[in-house]
Amino acid sequence: MSRIFDRLFPGASSSDQHLSPVGVQMGTTAAVTTDLGSDNLPPSMHNTVGTDEMIIKQMPTDRLKKYETLTLMARDPTIDSGLKMHITHALAADQATGNVISIDSARGDSEDPILEDLRTTFTKLINEEIQRWVYPAALFGWNPLRVYGQKGVGVELVRNDYYTHPRFTRRYERAGQLAGFSSDHQTGTKGKIGKVELMPPWTFTEIRLPNLSQPLVVEPVRHAGDVFDIANERWQQEGFIESADYGQGLIETAYEPWVDLQDAIQSLKMSRRNASVIDRLIGVNTGRLSPPKAAEYLRTIGESLKKTAEAQAARDLKKSKIKTTWNSMYPIFGTGSGQVDINTLEGDPNIAHIEDVKFHINRLGSAIGIDPSLLGFGDALSGGLGDGGFFRLSVMAAMKAQAIRVAAHDMIDRLFEIHVAYKYGKVYRDSDKPWRILFNSMSTAIAREAAEERDNAATFATTVTSLLQLIDPELNNVNKDRYGNWLFTELLKMPEDQAKELLKSIDAGKDSAGADKGQEGSGVITEGVDTMTPADVRAMVYATITEFMDDVT
Repeated sequence: MSRIFDRLFPGASSSDQHLSPVGVQMGTTAAVTTDLGSDNLPPSMHNTVGTDEMIIKQMPTDRLKKYETLTLMARDPTIDSGLKMHITHALAADQATGNVISIDSARGDSEDPILEDLRTTFTKLINEEIQRWVYPAALFGWNPLRVYGQKGVGVELVRNDYYTHPRFTRRYERAGQLAGFSSDHQTGTKGKIGKVELMPPWTFTEIRLPNLSQPLVVEPVRHAGDVFDIANERWQQEGFIESADYGQGLIETAYEPWVDLQDAIQSLKMSRRNASVIDRLIGVNTGRLSPPKAAEYLRTIGESLKKTAEAQAARDLKKSKIKTTWNSMYPIFGTGSGQVDINTLEGDPNIAHIEDVKFHINRLGSAIGIDPSLLGFGDALSGGLGDGGFFRLSVMAAMKAQAIRVAAHDMIDRLFEIHVAYKYGKVYRDSDKPWRILFNSMSTAIAREAAEERDNAATFATTVTSLLQLIDPELNNVNKDRYGNWLFTELLKMPEDQAKELLKSIDAGKDSAGADKGQEGSGVITEGVDTMTPADVRAMVYATITEFMDDVT
């Protein structure tokens, strides 16, 4: 079996299954923060910079601390809604079947036993679990899934739970090729602090989103203790290193606007609280009373106000109310006595124009890739686009949805490869795989542009063919083989092998219909060419293109 898997994972080596002589940090599980109290905030959110300096809050660079911060951010209802929108949109289920993906034949042989086995084994499992598998990857950028399999049986279980969480798992590479994984829950490393033992790369299948901004400024630790030599041609003999690319979550770049929004929300709350407090200044005119008499007079009034306030507070407490009026008494020395001057001061929240909060909301929506109007801020909705309209027009949403789909497709494809290697002892090249993974359609800006491009190409192909038909009705001066190849491969972007099969089938249909067998060429538009009108040619081209598009999709 090891030889079979070596073909799938060229970066793996049997020598990697021994303890590394170089110590690494293991078992540093990050505690998940549960609330937004100042004592529980991640270190990056504490204000440790002087007030006279500019404060720029940045996402922690340490992977475990980053996961802690991302978990805290995901508890925010706005961010949670954005994440689930992207996942639901990218992995939308078909309304007729309820399936997110379908497993089709890549070679037109629907009765292939391997294809049927993959459908039976994985169709229900993947369609039920795919969104739960993808969510951690969308949040953290990476989610490893533990795969259990046996020779002759195939994959028996795909595990996704506490023990496979990204904070417990690490991936290792050799010259950029996957070499294996390690976990904090390996019993083989218990009591061996600072040691790592690799599990083979086929023990996990991973969902990893692209990270194009990963800085490579620190040289990785080489766990074999070897000295790296870029001139060495035998890269298989290099020591393995921990991967520097664990993917990038969809909300990682939203950290700074999210922190700013939290500050703005706290300020908004404090403005509301301050405005709810009423300060009442009571001035008591003591006239020309002597100091002892004046003090007695003020004490009498003060005690009366205190008893009244305590009685009111007791009644409010029974009704779960909070006192918001505060009385302050001061003496007024002047002519006359017995007069009481009451001044009431009410705070003004002054939040009629909260442009700073809207600015932070717009920044957060931009970082997440969701229009703020879809995140609950309906006042920003314009034009009546709604959810569906936004996802059809938004390039940001299309990019993130496409990244999710590509990562999920690669994970499923690797899962199928591991299953086939276990059960059948086979490894396919990409061009020879009998399966094809298809997702349910998604209406994004990218899909819309692709559809428009295909339609324009079909229209252009029809126009060119019609012009040729008008100039040379019998196409005697046209190299039909080259023209058919250009029409289907270069213009309509059809794979060359499919184009050849299609042109052969057209020739076969023409010959069986009694056409002139002496004519050579592809026979794209030669049958009955002397009686065909431009409308007939256009209908023929459209029918061929429709057949091709049905095969592709």
